[in-house]
Amino acid sequence: MTFLNPAAFLLLLLAFWLFKDIFFMQRNVEQSAFINEHKRYILQTKLILIALFLTLLALTRPVLENEVSKEKFDANEYIIALDASFSMMMDDVTPNRYAVAKKSIISLLNTDSKNRFSIFAFTTNPLLICPPTTDHAIAITALDALSPEYILTKGTSLISLLEQVAELPLAHKSLIIFSDGGDEHDLQQLLYIAKENAITLNIVAIGSSKGSVIIKDGKPLKDEEQSLIISRINPILKDLAQESGGFYFELH
Repeated sequence: MTFLNPAAFLLLLLAFWLFKDIFFMQRNVEQSAFINEHKRYILQTKLILIALFLTLLALTRPVLENEVSKEKFDANEYIIALDASFSMMMDDVTPNRYAVAKKSIISLLNTDSKNRFSIFAFTTNPLLICPPTTDHAIAITALDALSPEYILTKGTSLISLLEQVAELPLAHKSLIIFSDGGDEHDLQQLLYIAKENAITLNIVAIGSSKGSVIIKDGKPLKDEEQSLIISRINPILKDLAQESGGFYFELH
């Protein structure tokens, strides 16, 4: 314990010296005829003096010394990428692929209170919607504010996403992708970008095995041969995750 105002001890000692005799009045008073009245007077006086001494002691400003506590904050950094392309609106999973992916991301953020996350939304171009943070409430708010219907580009480009992630100032980049994979087909180019830039691809594929017919403007889309265009999980995703050293998981 230390005292920020030790000079106040002088007042404390002076007060004790001036009023110390009051504590010896009891013996003389007990022999007087007014014993009860004087006892009450002495008691009140002593209480006042005790209050005075405590006040003077407080003026010395005693404080307890605390050592600076240094704790190492050991958090890993993860990059979440949410596919916001048109195919993620398919309803082969309930209510649709995008909603399932978003719910999964929120669940991840709510259960992992330690690590740092950034969030990208991507179509043909990636968009950073939340910079790296350990405040997961802020990340969830940013995710909730994203409205896919206002995104003009509707395709899916994993190459553009990886090129954007490659520019991040991280020695190693752990990327978690929530996507159906779109129409990507160049596995080797994707793996080259990932390995050259130390990107581990962890992929959560969203969609059912049977897929979903793509509806646009209320009508099913057809190819040049008038066959229905069905959107399914792109099989390239599994190879991409495994060959980059990441995990692969499907949400049906």
